[in-house]
Amino acid sequence: MKWKRENVDKKLNLNFLEREKNFLAILFIAALLVRLCVIFMFTTGAELLDGPDQRYFNESALNILKGEGYHYKVLQPDQHTGPDGDSLSFRVPLTSIFLAGIYSVFGHSYGAVRIIQAILSALVCLVIYFITKKIMDSKSARIAGVISILYYGLIAPILFLFKEILFGFFLVVAILYLLKIDESNGRRNQIIAGITLGLSALTASFTLIFPGFILIWLFEKYRNFKKAILTFLFILIPFLLVLTPWVIRNYRIHHVFILSATEGGFGFWVGNNPWAKGCADSANLDFSKYAHLSEVEKNKAYYKEGLKYLLSAHPFRIAKLCSLKILTALYPFLPVYDFSYALIFPFWLWGMWLGIKSRKKNGLLLYIFLNLLIVVAVFEGEPRMRESFSPYMIVFAAVAVSHFFEKERLKR
Repeated sequence: MKWKRENVDKKLNLNFLEREKNFLAILFIAALLVRLCVIFMFTTGAELLDGPDQRYFNESALNILKGEGYHYKVLQPDQHTGPDGDSLSFRVPLTSIFLAGIYSVFGHSYGAVRIIQAILSALVCLVIYFITKKIMDSKSARIAGVISILYYGLIAPILFLFKEILFGFFLVVAILYLLKIDESNGRRNQIIAGITLGLSALTASFTLIFPGFILIWLFEKYRNFKKAILTFLFILIPFLLVLTPWVIRNYRIHHVFILSATEGGFGFWVGNNPWAKGCADSANLDFSKYAHLSEVEKNKAYYKEGLKYLLSAHPFRIAKLCSLKILTALYPFLPVYDFSYALIFPFWLWGMWLGIKSRKKNGLLLYIFLNLLIVVAVFEGEPRMRESFSPYMIVFAAVAVSHFFEKERLKR
């Protein structure tokens, strides 16, 4: 009787987990609990903002709350600011607006920021499940969901005032709705995809070139010029409308057209100079000769410096530098940065290979990585840059794991 009862209990438990709603509820709760535990274990209450990124986002958010508008001012002008020490458009604004919204409700609380970022990160786990299910099947989706619960690249950024969590959230939502553009609410899904893609571009400039890849993907998907263009317009127009207020604001302040931010020139020069070896290297660069220039003029000057070096460098050196940037960004053996990435790295590469073989189904996700590789090759390579793209690494790793188990099953 006891043996029968245990079997019945096991079947009930399996049936409970096999129901998608139950699995998703457990997935979200487990992911959130892991993230809340990390916050509890690794925050001491000493609210130190190390690094320029956190200081920038925090101070610019506080300036918004003070009614001063979006800007970041330092006492000593540096390579990012104008001669007066003020930076008005160095970074795209949505992370600062996000922080300002949290501060306005909960006060100047980093704990509140971390908890809300933990919720967004847990929601990303659900979206990863739906993306994997859309391009593969429920089995692969469950594997992806389980991996995402403990994946370091989705957890570590919640402790900091970085852009990665917010950017990653908007981007996965955009990808999910792009995959749903042929469903019954296709036009609505296209518009939502365009809006969320625009929001991602206002959080990090990575995705400014991604609409071009979407157009290529649509041509491959439909093999119909008119349908591809019409669908693309329903995505592109909302994308551009989301960016429009920021572009207008920049034009009113700087009297020039700035689609994203003025940080591009800095990233381009520190990644393309005689001393660069893949990651950013600014130790030997002479920024002082441009100290008198405005923020916008510095951006242009830095681009010219980087371009001047590339035009003078040997093609082999340029190819080597681009390769080093990509290798630096994707290097898996930095456990202090992302140990879980090293664990899934071979499965991700295998999954990418399987994705290339069935490109019609997985093309959009492949273009996400092509987008990342181009940005890294042009600017600089940093391991942190891959964190926002980790959901798609998890998707392909799950596809490979599922494929492996299926092959083993067929052998028996």
